[in-house]
Amino acid sequence: MQLVRFSLRNFSSFRDTGWIELSPGTNLIVGPNNVGKSALLRAFDEKLADNRHRDEGIYQHERLEAPRAHYDVRISWNELESAILKQGKVI
Repeated sequence: MQLVRFSLRNFSSFRDTGWIELSPGTNLIVGPNNVGKSALLRAFDEKLADNRHRDEGIYQHERLEAPRAHYDVRISWNELESAILKQGKVI
């Protein structure tokens, strides 16, 4: 399975990323501290610790929309068939 592109809205420090396209193979996310690299990882796996950098002195009064993440993936027929057979379901 290949993650082709994704977008995040109201997730951690991201208001709206728009679609972020990924290339086949290895993709690197680089940047200075506190710009959201770890937040991207948390968007893909909810089990990761929520250890965001926080400033307790700032209080935001506005009501925030629920966070949303959208993903487009590419999966081969063999991968799909294998996943279905592992579940013991017949199409």
